[in-house]
Amino acid sequence: MTSKRLIVALSAVTLAVLSIGYAVAQERSSSNPRGHERRATDSQKVMATDAAFPRKQAEHMDMMIKLIQRMKQVCFDPETVGVMAVGALKDEVRRKDEDIIKDLEEQLAKVKALGLRNAIRLTLKDLYKRQGKNEKVLEQLKALIAENDKALQAKPAGSSK
Repeated sequence: MTSKRLIVALSAVTLAVLSIGYAVAQERSSSNPRGHERRATDSQKVMATDAAFPRKQAEHMDMMIKLIQRMKQVCFDPETVGVMAVGALKDEVRRKDEDIIKDLEEQLAKVKALGLRNAIRLTLKDLYKRQGKNEKVLEQLKALIAENDKALQAKPAGSSK
């Protein structure tokens, strides 16, 4: 329960910081020191811009709230987070392919969830392909087919998930 509160608190702080930054960064209509030279059409444009500002700000806030809600959904979905972690294990830190492959192979030996195993095998396939190890690429693809077929065979007839 504490982690949920932490994520909600961090989301609120992030939203507040982004809102303040957005408000500060917005262009404000500057007063013309030679105001008597301003034509009526210019003042109409300024009024229209000023009227549109609250609408744009509200749209931005709505977008930020939706983003935070989506982040919250993702953070509490173990399969999504696991797949993201597999990608991050490969991409977040610059490392040699051999080191990444070793880590992924170790994880593959431990992980039981099919979705995560699929993500690991697909990542391994890409790494082997990049190295030109075509036999290893084929090995991963064949394992993907076999594991997923086994999972499909275990499902009762007529079930979609």
